Formats: sequence, structure tokens, C-alpha cells
Amino acid sequence: MAPDRHRLPDRRPSETVTVDRNGIRIAVSAGYCPKTGQLLEIFVAGGKEGSETRHVLEDAAVLVSIGLQHGIPLDVMRHSLSRVPAGPVMPGDLDKSPRTVAASLIGLALDAAADLSPEVNPEPENHHV
Repeated sequence: MAPDRHRLPDRRPSETVTVDRNGIRIAVSAGYCPKTGQLLEIFVAGGKEGSETRHVLEDAAVLVSIGLQHGIPLDVMRHSLSRVPAGPVMPGDLDKSPRTVAASLIGLALDAAADLSPEVNPEPENHHV
């Protein structure tokens, strides 16, 4: 049996931010519980209308929202996605952990949602390139 899904209030506050990478601009909206401020859903729009990119981003946002509504923390989902070094790794730095960024647009969207949500990310971090 699946865990209970948290029902969303009919009206809830949201925030939207626009981010871009490699010439693709995406809008990330995060919706919150009006009583607790808990992140409940995200919407991601980007790419051309009707494009594969747009559909993949929208579908991934639905899956993330379902996870949030079933109690899976956004950070768990963010840290499960691919990440790449934020810049070149120099030979002398191979033994250090490089700063990383999301490898995909959906990872970038989740990082943006985390930046919007004080519940998820109480201290600012640099996630974007």
C-alpha cells in the first residue's frame, strides 16, 4: 500500500523564478502549504511549446510534486540526481571534492526550488551556473 498523499489546499502561496542554462530558459514555480510553509509542489516550464524538452520538464515536475506530497524531502530527490563539476578540475585538485552543479535541467529546477524554499534550504548556497 502506498503512503498517504497530503491533500493540497485549494489556494496556496507560490513563488516563481526563471533560470537558464545553455540557452534554454526555464520557469520554476514552487507552491507551499499556507499554514506551514512546507513545499508541496513544483511546476517547471521551458523549451518550445510542444517540444520534448517541455514535456520532459513538466512530467518530471509532476513526479517531484507527487514525491513531495508523499513526504519525500526535496533534498533527497536533489541529491539523487546527477551532478557535474561546476568548472574545470585541475590536476592538483583531484583529491578535493569539486563544487558541483546539476547535470540536467530538472536538477537545475530542483536546485532553484530549494533556493526559493527556506524550509528546504535555510542557508543560501550557490547552485547555478
